[in-house]
Amino acid sequence: MSGLALPPLKATFVVRNLVGGGVGNFTVEVHPDWSPEGAARFGELIYNHFFNGCRFFRVISGFVAQFGIPGDPGLATSWRLRPIPDEPVVVKNTRGRLTFAAAGINSRATQMFVNYGDNHALDGEDFAPFGEIIEGMDVADRLFAGYGESAPGGKGPDQLELLRLGNRYLQAEFPHLSYIERVEANISAAELSRFVATDIESHNFPLMFKVLLLVGFMAVSFACWASHCYCCRRKKSDELSEIPQKRFRHETVEDEEELVGMTSAYDSSSAPPEVLGRKRGGHKHM
Repeated sequence: MSGLALPPLKATFVVRNLVGGGVGNFTVEVHPDWSPEGAARFGELIYNHFFNGCRFFRVISGFVAQFGIPGDPGLATSWRLRPIPDEPVVVKNTRGRLTFAAAGINSRATQMFVNYGDNHALDGEDFAPFGEIIEGMDVADRLFAGYGESAPGGKGPDQLELLRLGNRYLQAEFPHLSYIERVEANISAAELSRFVATDIESHNFPLMFKVLLLVGFMAVSFACWASHCYCCRRKKSDELSEIPQKRFRHETVEDEEELVGMTSAYDSSSAPPEVLGRKRGGHKHM
């Protein structure tokens, strides 16, 4: 896009219900070069105020703090129907980095997690970080982790129930969860919309490259097919053109042989004329 280059996107999360009480902030810096798709989706979510009211519903000390399911079930469903494609892991899942969660191939949508530890095992499972906490990691460490792992494996919230009922379910059964009051970006709404548009354009390049590669492959395949067909037609045409010549040469040889035979027969007094007729045409002489 034309115009001045945009500054790196930084988003400050204002969080309530921390362990020990009070309100705290942590700031995330986005790295589009790590994960273009993830960076664009994160910017899009911030632009739409998606995170306001979201709970940290799965917090496991030393591992991750997961969030990204909104309190409105209808909103959750609409975003789940817009997943983004998977990407290669460019940087490792180390402490403080943010990564989108996934439930299968090309299933990343809105859920993400903060790495509490150096989770190198996640690198091999295609979890690609897109940003990192640059300020307030001590606040992230104070997210309520008392409920532990999600159900059914643990005593924490059931994600299916959360998707179905939203914050109504969490407020009733898991009231101590820390939650996001709001997210403040370091750039204006207009610049943020430009960030999303610019990043989407940039991360569409691999897709465009794939399309061009596919078109090129199809063009080469068609050229090879056309060349093969041309060679086949040329060979067949040459063979067909040789057939009359072969037939002409064959018939000429037979006629010469017959002519010699006829001459010899007429010169011989012992061979009756009807034999020549049978030899030539296979019919009796009339």
